[in-house]
Amino acid sequence: MRVLTHVVLLSGCSFGSSAIPAPDAMDSRVPVDAPGDSRSDAPSLDSGRDTRSDGAPVDTSVRVDTSVPDGGVLCPTGPDGDTIAYYDFTDTSLGLLTDTAGLHHGAVVGGVALVTAGPTGCGNAIAFARSPLTFGAVPNSPDFSLSSGSIDFFLRYDAPLPRPMPTREPATVGVLSRDANGVTPGHMTIWIAPDGSVVLRVQRSSGNIIRCTEPVTTGTWHHVGVNFGSPVEVYLDGAVSTRTDVLRLNLGPMTPFDFDCGLTGSGGIDGNTNPFTVGAQDGLSPEGLAAPSQPFANGAIDQLRISRERRSF
Repeated sequence: MRVLTHVVLLSGCSFGSSAIPAPDAMDSRVPVDAPGDSRSDAPSLDSGRDTRSDGAPVDTSVRVDTSVPDGGVLCPTGPDGDTIAYYDFTDTSLGLLTDTAGLHHGAVVGGVALVTAGPTGCGNAIAFARSPLTFGAVPNSPDFSLSSGSIDFFLRYDAPLPRPMPTREPATVGVLSRDANGVTPGHMTIWIAPDGSVVLRVQRSSGNIIRCTEPVTTGTWHHVGVNFGSPVEVYLDGAVSTRTDVLRLNLGPMTPFDFDCGLTGSGGIDGNTNPFTVGAQDGLSPEGLAAPSQPFANGAIDQLRISRERRSF
């Protein structure tokens, strides 16, 4: 088992390294042929929502691969008319975090990201090194200020589950985060809990919304879907979670932390000015910066899609 050295308190949201801004220019080399990594040719945010980086219109038809991966969900193979950003980790024309919808290219920060096989029919997936802490950063955009919308992706976790507690490892592993220190409405993080449950937290002025899936199966691709708005939902392999129990995370002998999976509610990730962090979590970062911890260094992520509309997963 790999050992992570960042121990995190989840009440505010992780002890991290010094703050790392996440501009387009911060792209590390990936072990693939990736011309244009410098981001100098990335389009501006006002270049039009329906135009790709090469000037071609976005294909608004719904395209699905007929191969069914282990998790049982058909693999989408590109953006549709409701897509804000789509990362398939296969189109490397502007780096490994090329947005195939054309506007929101990201960067690999901290080290070298790895390319691995994605779900059946889905091409490549992205994986992250543990040391140095490596993650993907997508700069903030007004397009991400979603009072209603959705995020979905494929996830594979390879380390043994459940993880022991107490442990030298973080109690949770960060998967996708748009978060910072404090309780600003719109903060959002998705974790993997020690038992393998996928945990979503959205912060709103009325309090936290927390939804939890059943535990994932290690070494297997799963599809995770999140709907923001009314209500906030989390899906695993096409099934919406209805869990209402409490996940107890022991950060040490005297430091329990509870995720109440029954904290339901409505709201989105609007009011949030932070970048998206892929492959870690940003709960104690300064507002507007990426200083992540809890790296997702024991698995892979694929087909990350951010949408302006809720979806049926």
